[in-house]
Amino acid sequence: MLLMIEVTKNDFMLKLAHPTYLLEVAFFAAAGILSAVLALRAAIPGRAVHKSETAVAAGLVVAGILLLMTQPVQTSLPLNEFIGAGVRCACNTGIFALVPWLALWWAVRRGAPMNGAAEGALVGSGALLFTFALMRIGCPIDDELHLLTWHLVPALLLIVLSTVAGAMWLRFRPPSTASVTSSGN
Repeated sequence: MLLMIEVTKNDFMLKLAHPTYLLEVAFFAAAGILSAVLALRAAIPGRAVHKSETAVAAGLVVAGILLLMTQPVQTSLPLNEFIGAGVRCACNTGIFALVPWLALWWAVRRGAPMNGAAEGALVGSGALLFTFALMRIGCPIDDELHLLTWHLVPALLLIVLSTVAGAMWLRFRPPSTASVTSSGN
């Protein structure tokens, strides 16, 4: 996060004086952190994630989206500029989320995840919602359409992919009895 603050061309320090901007970034960052904590806890046997906890994370995202939608829509931007800047932001979202996503994935996989899809969704949400908050700080474009199209939609799509990947690969598999008996001889 400090690197993003250091290298950004966005004058976000002035924006921090606006409570809407500050709350929006805080809600997405908090939702990402909460999702990551829940993903790690879900991989511990006997530690279930409660629906109320996921509802809090979802509520933070919804509140962040509602605050995001108070931004003005800029319709005067030419389509090629909208797409050019947007593709760069969408790619950066994926790139910046990759390391935290891999770290969370590895940590959850080392545990005993019982519901792979849920843990995959939480891992993706943890990495990508926090990355959304970072991208919100780093991106100088405050246009609602840009933020929804090129920041939030790619993050949500990658969360869906993480959910599918979790359903396929994040399930606890006890050691097979064949390998246990052969190693005991």
